[in-house]
Amino acid sequence: DTVFNLRLNCYPANLESLMELAESLYRIPQVREHVALYLAPVESDTVETFLPLDYANAHIRFTEHLYNLGWYSQVRNAMVSRRSSPCDLLKPEGFIADYAGNFYACENHIGRVSSRIATFHNDIAYIQAQKKTQLCAYDRSLTERCKNCAYFPLCFSGCPMYRRSDSQCATFQKMVLGILEINSRISG
Repeated sequence: DTVFNLRLNCYPANLESLMELAESLYRIPQVREHVALYLAPVESDTVETFLPLDYANAHIRFTEHLYNLGWYSQVRNAMVSRRSSPCDLLKPEGFIADYAGNFYACENHIGRVSSRIATFHNDIAYIQAQKKTQLCAYDRSLTERCKNCAYFPLCFSGCPMYRRSDSQCATFQKMVLGILEINSRISG
């Protein structure tokens, strides 16, 4: 079973349209079976973005909407799971590409051509070498607070580029608990 991950870039002005999109997608049986949705906050200088607590509330609201649709596989998908790395893109085989065929080590780099590690014209060995070079640049050190936190296996301190602050930790924990509560309503 092939599953495609569909990232839904979310900001305050488009949350309602993303909920409508989820409804439309739910009506298509093949989508219900083969697409995994995930909500992601947008970083932008041109549109209003969510503050961390507002994003957590939006994520919980979106998950509640999926639950009300009966799309329980998506509700389960929204639950944060134990991680082995703070970011899947930190794995040497993880890449992200833009519409123009540029490869990046991180989704936060898309749109900044200066951060490009390769293009579709490069061979895989070159791409992997460039990715390894980028991986060496990330700070993987942990604070004592993170080392002793019960939520650490779920968050790994957040994105290596944007470590979580105390207020973001509380927001992450609220989101996890909210989505866990929604998941607990699913029987079977």
